[in-house]
Amino acid sequence: MLILLALLACEGDEPPERDPTDQGIQDYRELKNLLDTHLVEIATGTSTSLDPYGWEGRLHVLDRSSGPVNLSSLDVATDVWTECGAIVGSVVVNFEGSSTHIAHSEQSNGDVHFYEIEPDCAEVALIDLPQAPGLGRWPYAVEGSEFYWIDEEPLELIKWDGSMTSLGVLDDLGLTSVAWFRKRGNHLAISDGSDVHHLDLQGGSEFTGHASQFDGSLSMGDSGFVFRDRDAINWYSYSEGLRDLTNELNFASYAVNTVYQTAHHPHSDGYAVLLNDWVVYRGVDGIFAYDLVTGTIEPLALNEYDTNQKYTQVEVAGGAVFVLSYFDFDTTLYRIDNPVLQTSRR
Repeated sequence: MLILLALLACEGDEPPERDPTDQGIQDYRELKNLLDTHLVEIATGTSTSLDPYGWEGRLHVLDRSSGPVNLSSLDVATDVWTECGAIVGSVVVNFEGSSTHIAHSEQSNGDVHFYEIEPDCAEVALIDLPQAPGLGRWPYAVEGSEFYWIDEEPLELIKWDGSMTSLGVLDDLGLTSVAWFRKRGNHLAISDGSDVHHLDLQGGSEFTGHASQFDGSLSMGDSGFVFRDRDAINWYSYSEGLRDLTNELNFASYAVNTVYQTAHHPHSDGYAVLLNDWVVYRGVDGIFAYDLVTGTIEPLALNEYDTNQKYTQVEVAGGAVFVLSYFDFDTTLYRIDNPVLQTSRR
């Protein structure tokens, strides 16, 4: 009898099964804490004051916290900042750049300014460029030390590197106007504000064929470009054509855990950038990376479970990923040093 009572007592001491939701939250927190060890703080600001842009080997950061817009530029390879101070214009828009130069226009009058970052962020006079019509501007892009823009009537791609050179009329695109474009090597990604087009300067053009509203978020690589529109993240390969990555991610077998099954789904108001084979993007609950070759999904930074902290904008520069975190009235810019991003097969 004593033995039986002892056995019953032992059975009564067994801990109750843990609620699977509680377990999922705990697992999420543990994964977040692990991922946080790969975050390196780069800069801090208030509210939405920090505005980072990654181009080539530099991360350019605009600080709009008060008064004039201040520019800082990080050489990612050397980890050295160049403090440019205030730049021209109280409202700076259409910011474009490279490892050596940046350009922006003023919202008030459409004037375009072009700067050489080293050694002292001196403004470079864009000699003989035509005045932008009205308070608008020509669409422009920066690659290296070269400034490009598209003139209208007819649409013509022009390069400025101290003097102007026409690179040809873009009459085979079927466009009447261009709202935005970006250049990398011989490839142009061009939008009229709706559709996105691809133009190979050596081999003609191809219509990307996307009719949803393009939102201007586009990241170019050697083999293609990733861009967002109103509905999806899209990958356009120069050799293989268009892929709807949002559809692929939403139907992938991956999940953070059974409680956070949609954490990796693309956020409806998110960013996406290209790093080698990885598309790094804002998901519902943080920042994730998607391998275009293998279909692997990796979490890089997770939002807090029980606060309003969240990761939003993501940028790539010099082979590194940078991300903004918002919490209450504070903004923090991090570099993600996760070793998984160093793997690439191309």
